[in-house]
Amino acid sequence: MRERRDDLEALIKRQLEQLASQHRTPLTLAKTALEQLCHYRWPGNIPELYKQLENMVLHRHSNHIGLRELPAEIIQPQQSPQTEGEALIQPLELIEKQAIQHAWTLCEGKATETAKALGIGRTTLWRKLKKYRLIEGDESLPGQ
Repeated sequence: MRERRDDLEALIKRQLEQLASQHRTPLTLAKTALEQLCHYRWPGNIPELYKQLENMVLHRHSNHIGLRELPAEIIQPQQSPQTEGEALIQPLELIEKQAIQHAWTLCEGKATETAKALGIGRTTLWRKLKKYRLIEGDESLPGQ
């Protein structure tokens, strides 16, 4: 699948359409969730992708599949081991985005819990969720 990254978005959308038909329910996929799925470095093949999508559908909280339905390894993939003497330095914004995504998922999208876990205010959390496009453009901050 690594060679077919351009086809990934179409594969994901087609499979979700099939799952929606199979489960007889309309399903939508958040843009942020689609971006995460497309940027994930899939170690396996297409059936593995389909299995993950089916698990997401089976464990969804609503008919809208967002970041909280994605498995943790897709939202915050493990770093590959470093070679001896090689320092891994990441931009602070990337680390912040990953921390927010991880907390948002663990707190199941509950804004107050997420903000408290991160040690920031709800308004700051909302601004950062919008900045990193972790919520849709005109969404208000969900969850108390």
